[in-house]
This record gives sequence, C-alpha cells and structure tokens, in this order.
Amino acid sequence: MAQSNHLRVVFKKSKLVADGSWLSEEQDKLIQGMVQFYIQRWNLNNPKSRLKNLTISLEVGKDHNVFGLWKMTGNNFQSGRLSLYVNNIADSFLHLMTTIAHEFVHVKQWAFGELQWVTLRAESAEISCYSWGGGFYGEVDMKEYEKYRNLPWEVEAHTLQDGLVSEYLVSQF
Repeated sequence: MAQSNHLRVVFKKSKLVADGSWLSEEQDKLIQGMVQFYIQRWNLNNPKSRLKNLTISLEVGKDHNVFGLWKMTGNNFQSGRLSLYVNNIADSFLHLMTTIAHEFVHVKQWAFGELQWVTLRAESAEISCYSWGGGFYGEVDMKEYEKYRNLPWEVEAHTLQDGLVSEYLVSQF
C-alpha cells in the first residue's frame, strides 16, 4: 500500500499474464513506481483533488471488451473513492503500462473536476450525464467504438498515454 498526504492508494493484484503467471518483481515495482509518478505529476495528493482513495486492481480478462476502466466507488462521485481496473489482455508489458497511463489520465480528469457525472434538472425531468468542458454527454456504449473513442476525455487520454509512459521510463534512468 502506498501513502501520500491525503491520498490512500491500495494495489490489488491477481495473475496478470495470459499463461497465468504473475508480474515479475521488477515489473511490479515499475507499475507501482508509475502510479506514484502520476500521482506526483498531477499533484493528486493535493487537498484540492477530489480523490481520497484509489484502488488499483490488476486483473486478467475480467472484461475482454476493454483493456482498462475506472469507476467511482461509494454512493456518489463526491465520495472521493475511485477504482482503476486494468485487464491484462494486452499483448506486452509495454501495452499494460500504456493502458495504466491511459486510465490515469481519466483519474486526473475526475480528480480535478474536468470530467464529472452530473444530474441536470428541468421542471419535472431529470437526466444524468457526463460533463466536460462546458458540454454534456450521455453514456456511449463501448461497442460503438468510434463514437466512444471520439469523446473528448478519451481523445485526451489517447493523446497523452504514450508520452506519459515515455516520460515515466525516462525518469527511471
């Protein structure tokens, strides 16, 4: 378990590669270091961050439609609890690292309110949706990949992911 000033991070790990083996000790340290690097990079332990608890679960093939996902835990987005799940259906350790970088962009987006889940009310109607950059977006089925991939928070995550992995790896040498 990693601790910072006000952010509690818990790592949960299961068997991570297709043949059922675990990450090597070196790979495990790289992943944990990567997480700490992103926490520091975006100052996620800052009291202004909405993030209070982060659980990172590395799991094999729970959902073969996605490489990774993040979700709010608790009863609302203000709870400050977030879980990050990474499925290792990736074809390499580098792909796994890229998936974690991608999902960490979403953690940052949520932690600082760039991406929010809001409820809009008008007269007797109520609708919940994502809020991003002043716009509102309904849920998009991940099976509609092009539509999903073009959501602005996904565009940002895809744009940043490779550079984030490079930035982290360069910092290690």
